[in-house]
Amino acid sequence: MSDKRSYDRAESIEINGKAFHFTPDRKEFIEVLKNKYPNQTVFTKEDLDNVGSVPYWVKHSRYQFKEGAGIF
Repeated sequence: MSDKRSYDRAESIEINGKAFHFTPDRKEFIEVLKNKYPNQTVFTKEDLDNVGSVPYWVKHSRYQFKEGAGIF
């Protein structure tokens, strides 16, 4: 049986004990952030709003990004 995932599990990182997979949509959003704010690793809500729509996973409690637990 072949692996039909759209991401490489070897690229996954752990955030708050949970696997964070770099799926194509996540990579795209992170690239937009990196291009707009090349010298930042911490982002405000306003920064995120300035890049367009904020993906559901940024707001989701699974990774606790709004508590500052995750850094890209």
